[in-house]
Amino acid sequence: MWPTRHRWGHALLVLAALALSGCQAPPDDPAWAHSSVRTPDTSIAQAQPSIPSATPLPPSSPSPSPTALPTTPPPAHVLATYPVSGDMSMPPGRPLSLVFDTPMDRASVEAAVSVSPRVTLHFTWESDRQLVATPTEPWSADAEYTLTLEDTARSTSGGRLAASHTLTFGSGGTGAPIPVLMYHHFAHLDATASQSVLVWTVSPEALAEQLAYLQSHAWQTITPTQLADYLAEGKPLPLKPLMITIDDGYREVRDVSHLFVESGLMPVLFVVTDYTEYSAYLSWPDLAELVAQGFIIGSHSMDHSSLREISEAAREQQIVGSKALLEEHLGVSIDAFCYPSGSFNQHTKELLAQNGYRTAFSLNETIYQQPDDPFFIGRIRIDYRTTCDDLIAILPE
Repeated sequence: MWPTRHRWGHALLVLAALALSGCQAPPDDPAWAHSSVRTPDTSIAQAQPSIPSATPLPPSSPSPSPTALPTTPPPAHVLATYPVSGDMSMPPGRPLSLVFDTPMDRASVEAAVSVSPRVTLHFTWESDRQLVATPTEPWSADAEYTLTLEDTARSTSGGRLAASHTLTFGSGGTGAPIPVLMYHHFAHLDATASQSVLVWTVSPEALAEQLAYLQSHAWQTITPTQLADYLAEGKPLPLKPLMITIDDGYREVRDVSHLFVESGLMPVLFVVTDYTEYSAYLSWPDLAELVAQGFIIGSHSMDHSSLREISEAAREQQIVGSKALLEEHLGVSIDAFCYPSGSFNQHTKELLAQNGYRTAFSLNETIYQQPDDPFFIGRIRIDYRTTCDDLIAILPE
């Protein structure tokens, strides 16, 4: 046993340590330790040190995203050309032109172009979408040429040409194969209809079928202005261009106008201005509504007089007066004329050219248009007996 002084010293040290720590001595009183009733001592809970919140972690670097797979650039397409394929009446020195739907890599396009029989071409660009290729020598009137654009041509984004493109052309031949379809009446006829009525009428159902075929086979309508630009200046046209014309301005055009709008094949409406006063024909408000829908307007004279059989002063009034009225009432520019009953003479052509017209449309049944005669545009009449197969046979391949 420790000496007494040692025992007292040890006890004093323990009591001092307890006092300094603020803690109680372990309970050794059996009466407290085994009491069946305890008073909750909230001071213990309150005295517990709070659990420190977790130390925030440094911001982590974002997880690397999966490596994106390279995307294939969309293919490029030829939208329009000069000439259209099959044009055998190009002026001898006129350039070729290709229009694309996206900016093109110039070097790859130029390397992909060739003409057979072989011709040396000088390349320039109207823009990144339009190539112009000028022959160093005039086109020969004795040759049929083929222009080829290989699918190695690329866009500036790297997309290849969707497919190789070819077209044939020549100089001094039959003309540009640009069909112009001619309509008049739209109505249902019974078996008693006369020959003269059948010739100038098409049923709404037949019209719908014809437009559906044209739309599904990528034909695109053009305006008289576009045709004039093509013939006079060599401006490109869509790959499969055609024009739809409707003569006289009968009121039933309103009943079928939705067919043109829905197909996107918009017609040229040749209006006889005096007829706007008659109930069987379109009024000025009717015409304004059609213009708003996308119809193109041309002149068909003031009263449908035969232009060969009237005086020079009257002929001039038919041409100039009708143009002025159409422009005043409809707010459009008129540059196309349709000969009433196909009647005209050389003086008529001269008056048209002198008074702001650029094309005039005849009853000459041909799809070939001559660049040196824009005031004698040929048209194909569509009548009640024209089937869709008949229409297909009319169109160039």
